[in-house]
Amino acid sequence: MGKKRSASLDRHITIRVTEKEFEKILGYCADNEMSSSEYLRNLIRIHLGMADDLKRIYDVKPRPKKRLISF
Repeated sequence: MGKKRSASLDRHITIRVTEKEFEKILGYCADNEMSSSEYLRNLIRIHLGMADDLKRIYDVKPRPKKRLISF
């Protein structure tokens, strides 16, 4: 995933997580070649509906299940 340049980030947030949660975050970030800050910003953007490129995914309706006809 490429790094994108955006406006200057000038707000700081402190959160508390367990050691297990922190290790999971670091593992996920390492697997996906992103920083923990980038990952958490993406979570916030998705949760608040600020990720325009992902809105199309949320609008997709699942296909209806096909009924099996048994005789």
